[in-house]
Amino acid sequence: MIRDKILNEGRDFNGTELSGISLHKIFRFQFELSIRIKFYQVLSEMIIMLFKKLSDVSEVEMQKMFSRGSGLEDVSKTVSAVLSDVRMKGDAAVREYTVKFDKVELADFEVSEEEFEKAFSCITPELLGHLKSAAANIRAFHEAQLPEATWFMELKPGIVLGQKATPMESVGAYVPGGRASYPSTVLMTVIPARVAGVEKVIVCTPPRADGSVHPLTLIASKVAGADKVFKIGGVQAIGAMAYGTETVQKVDKIVGPGNVFVTSAKMQIRNVAEIDFPAGPSEVLIIADESADAVMAASDIIAQAEHDPSSVSILVTTSDALAEAVKEKCLFRLNRLQETVL
Repeated sequence: MIRDKILNEGRDFNGTELSGISLHKIFRFQFELSIRIKFYQVLSEMIIMLFKKLSDVSEVEMQKMFSRGSGLEDVSKTVSAVLSDVRMKGDAAVREYTVKFDKVELADFEVSEEEFEKAFSCITPELLGHLKSAAANIRAFHEAQLPEATWFMELKPGIVLGQKATPMESVGAYVPGGRASYPSTVLMTVIPARVAGVEKVIVCTPPRADGSVHPLTLIASKVAGADKVFKIGGVQAIGAMAYGTETVQKVDKIVGPGNVFVTSAKMQIRNVAEIDFPAGPSEVLIIADESADAVMAASDIIAQAEHDPSSVSILVTTSDALAEAVKEKCLFRLNRLQETVL
């Protein structure tokens, strides 16, 4: 009965047969209704819904939801080999791994002005306004964080102490792009560096199958004030920014999220470039009652779930009405996202 419901709901969503799809896939979010739990697992084009009492959830299902190792040890050797190649062979290695992993051969890694112009021609004034508004908010916050550049104090007669804040010369921002576009990542990595006074800020992001970069990523890079954008992703991007190549300059610090390969690469280059922190799989737990806003809850669920196949978004509520409303909002937004073509 449950299986039939899953298949019927899946067909209603997009006419796709869901039999044979395993529970452990891409986006997952959980709703608890009193003593019942609803698991909603969002695939790229499909929804799987299981309805069970909390006491009936098996250990295997729990492990699939919550037992998420970092996977760093599993990829360490592979990452090390790629980094070594990039350090020794520069652009040649970057080009080789871009063909291998991104399935695209590029004549030039750097995004041209023509590509930026094309990106701006694709965007609506309303969406551009939203990006600029977000950028202004991020900039205002980080400007408020700025320390006093230089100060001195006389601790005792003849003993003068002080502090001077000196910006780094260069920062590289890694922006994921394999599964989606993340203009917010561009804004939240490039703008802080600019506010801090960093002289040179570059962006590396994976190319799409046609060798282009998503327009929103390019527009956000311009809005944020990046100097250059390179169509390089994965470990090879981290290696290029850490060691420098014929095309990509070496930077002092590398920031930005990524998958387990990117995280491992950032941890392995810390002896030559500073990093922000090793990010793990995204997760969010929303605890809400009947007074919560279903739209806001659905937005938080999708915002976290889109990050990575290991991401987990959970809503815990005692309100059946809220759970159903959030489910409908998630389905509606996911459907809209699928229909959107930029």
